[in-house]
Amino acid sequence: MNSNDPVILKRDVEAAIIPVGSKVTLQQGEQAYITQSLGGSYTVIVNGNMFRIEGKDADALGLQAETKRTSTGSTVSQEELEKEVWNQLRSCYDPEIPVNIVDLGLIYDCHLSPLKGGSGSAAGLAPEPVQGTGAVASGGGAQGTFPDQPSPNSGANNLLQPGSGAASARGSDGAETSYRIDVKMTLTAPGCGMGPMLAQDVQNRLLGLEGVDDVSVELVWDPPWNQAMMTEAAKLQLGLL
Repeated sequence: MNSNDPVILKRDVEAAIIPVGSKVTLQQGEQAYITQSLGGSYTVIVNGNMFRIEGKDADALGLQAETKRTSTGSTVSQEELEKEVWNQLRSCYDPEIPVNIVDLGLIYDCHLSPLKGGSGSAAGLAPEPVQGTGAVASGGGAQGTFPDQPSPNSGANNLLQPGSGAASARGSDGAETSYRIDVKMTLTAPGCGMGPMLAQDVQNRLLGLEGVDDVSVELVWDPPWNQAMMTEAAKLQLGLL
């Protein structure tokens, strides 16, 4: 939802300044221009400055607030869970770029492993191969790493500690299994202050999945991100082809 017409803030609302990430309170009655509404959050311009407003606060913009996913208590297969993990990652967006973080090439590694002695098999989760160095994880390796992915400690400077969910999935033998997901991701610019917020967004979305008990998200800077890591679709959308 992009509009040339401003909306009037219905109430005071917390927002993050883009790109530094600092939290501020926007005041009721101020005019806001919505420039992006993807992935359940809103990028707005108020008094010439850009801010991100979370989906739960959409009512402040006169829109319907985001509803949280609720557990159904049902079990899912490991294959179904792997597919849904990538679906959720593709629902996360850089607040300044209208392309999801997977197609931007920001996900360097995504690893699913069973917990509590579960019978599921550990695996790196890889979407369909795309052009561009480091754009997807390798599908067959036990570590699920990118061809040029550094060792786990190389270049890492921000680790979002594991969170907890409360659901189960079924392993290959049909037994109920809970899983942990480890994600390594980067940003388009190392100095971007929105990194912790994006990492938290990834963690929250993955924790909402049936079968996921723990999620760890780590920000890494090696190898540095570059435009070659984007998918063809992302380049086309951004006018780079």
